[in-house]
Amino acid sequence: MSVQKRLTNEFKNYSANPIMNTGAKPSDKDLTLWYCVIRGELPRGSEARTLDMPLLVEFGPEYPVKAPKVGFPVHFQYTGGAQYTITDEGPLKNSMAVCLDLLGNFAHVHTEWAGTKGSGWSPAYNISTLLVNLQSVIHDTLSSMPPDESNRLSRACSEYIRKAGSDFPEVNLATASSCSSTNSGQRSDEEEKCPFDFKRAGQPPVSECVKRRCRKVFASLEENSDAQGQFVAIVNEFILGIPAGAEGELKSEEGAEEKKEEKVDPSIYCWFSSSTYKDDILGYGIRITSFRNKPELMTDGNLISLGAFEGGLRQFPDKETFHAFLPAWINKDHAEKNENWKACLKKSVANIGSKTGFSPSTGSATLCLSIFPELINTMVVRMMGAADDVRASERIFQCVLSLWRCFFYAKATLGSMREKVTKDVRDFTQNPSVRRKTVTPNVGLMLAKALILNDQEVAWGEFLRALEEETAVRRVLWWQKDGLKVTDPRQTYTAAGISRRNLLFQAVFRHFVLGADVEKILSEIEETNGLMPLRLDSLLREWKAVMEREKTGDWVTYFEDLVRCGLPVKAQREVSRDVGRWLRGCVDEANHLEGYNWVHRRR
Repeated sequence: MSVQKRLTNEFKNYSANPIMNTGAKPSDKDLTLWYCVIRGELPRGSEARTLDMPLLVEFGPEYPVKAPKVGFPVHFQYTGGAQYTITDEGPLKNSMAVCLDLLGNFAHVHTEWAGTKGSGWSPAYNISTLLVNLQSVIHDTLSSMPPDESNRLSRACSEYIRKAGSDFPEVNLATASSCSSTNSGQRSDEEEKCPFDFKRAGQPPVSECVKRRCRKVFASLEENSDAQGQFVAIVNEFILGIPAGAEGELKSEEGAEEKKEEKVDPSIYCWFSSSTYKDDILGYGIRITSFRNKPELMTDGNLISLGAFEGGLRQFPDKETFHAFLPAWINKDHAEKNENWKACLKKSVANIGSKTGFSPSTGSATLCLSIFPELINTMVVRMMGAADDVRASERIFQCVLSLWRCFFYAKATLGSMREKVTKDVRDFTQNPSVRRKTVTPNVGLMLAKALILNDQEVAWGEFLRALEEETAVRRVLWWQKDGLKVTDPRQTYTAAGISRRNLLFQAVFRHFVLGADVEKILSEIEETNGLMPLRLDSLLREWKAVMEREKTGDWVTYFEDLVRCGLPVKAQREVSRDVGRWLRGCVDEANHLEGYNWVHRRR
């Protein structure tokens, strides 16, 4: 992976979404050397209210695998750990370095950093991550600094930046989202009068804060004056890249150019290389482990590029190892209409199949029916556990949608797979003997298969009824093993907490995210590049409401929630009419089935 390419993308992303009270830009002569500024608040009694701390960041040839080097050209007393003066030849010589787990620059002392999961530098980090962490360092340092020292440091920093001239950028006083007026849907007077076309196709990225400053300066100049004209020419040429006299020509071509150029969502990129879905095939690292002599698949949900994987990337950001690559579905142009993506999917499925015990002659349909249900089931359960963490939920949610869309694509294009998955789910729904552990050991995988079928293929409500009936009978063994009174509604309801939540969350996901209108969900995935933020919001709000009801809930409220997700009302009424009778029926059935009760186990 090219360090230059990664840093170019990082600068674009930072420029579009700057970190508040920071400034960062690469050197005009060397993309691997960045000039940064962090504004910190000085303690009371200081001559000034804030200080702009300059720092230099040098990215080595092994970035992002290894952390960049950070030097503070103006020295100060660091209270968070060790510090030293950099003596190596280079742009950071004579700057001050501080000990930070993030940078790993004292790894020879802190040998525990290297192998600690989630500790130290991660290739998923970038310039924004670095600045946010350094903001905390500077804040903690300044907050305990005596006024005399803070005054000296403030003067020294100001003098250093002054002498450096244009090397150091201005500080962004607000984030891109906070200083943009588009959030309210209204344009300010400055925007209405502003002649600059910041949305011109092909222009360099311009942060919202720069746009705001341009508008403010333009509005402050005398209307229709020479000064306004000169300022417009400067902004067009040096910020927007429009040569003098070319404005009219560009405007005449602009409409056609925008139609040709598809906008790339900057939030969708490889965490390692920063490649977008226009640059490369994006997908997921797949970790393959074994549990009770059976292979298990999982992913962390972070997008990586095929180029990064082929270049040797085999670690998640938290340093866990993964073993295979599976392409993601961003949109049709990235996937279905891309011959390279289709070839990659076929190759990836075969590779995972070979690593999980399938023979080389196994067909793609069989492999997809093994791989995708496993991953979807695992990730949906993980999302339930991360529902309180919005960022983690968002990442896992988008991963599940991508896996579901790839699985749906496989069903649509592999005729034998369509027939097989429909038959599997239909037989499970209609025939109790097919639901048994000997035939269907993992009902979660059957649920994942059901998610790609519509009601014409298999009625969702009837499948959900069959799934809950089988799950209820499987719970009995654990109730008996724990010595519960198996006909007691309160004891059994409490003991079945994990089982209930797993099933209910997946039912909520199917109902509130996928729904019954397959064409609508396919369209929304295309329109949002698989992000679907409104659906995620609906899912999290509904799940929060379910969890609130659970605090005072019982078996009746549990079945009422399942009815909201498509369970036939008749099934809920049978339980509500007499919960004790329903429980006795579950126990009686379990006691007559091998492997479903603790009585047979003890024998």
